[in-house]
Amino acid sequence: RTRAEQAFELAEQGKTVCVISSGDAGIYGMTPLIYEMKRERNSNVEVIALPGISAFQKAASLLGAPVGHDFCVISLSDL
Repeated sequence: RTRAEQAFELAEQGKTVCVISSGDAGIYGMTPLIYEMKRERNSNVEVIALPGISAFQKAASLLGAPVGHDFCVISLSDL
């Protein structure tokens, strides 16, 4: 959360900011936090999420088992 707050402070000063984090941007990643903070701050900062593929998608591809139908992902994160 601290990095996101610092990013907003800089962006609200007119600076171009990029927050790079591990994990998928939208699944257990920082994107939901960034949008939540944008709403809380009533910020006019433009937010653009550029997600890559998640680890489970890459693993499925490497195993030759593409995820296309019913599946479940369980987060073991303690965040």
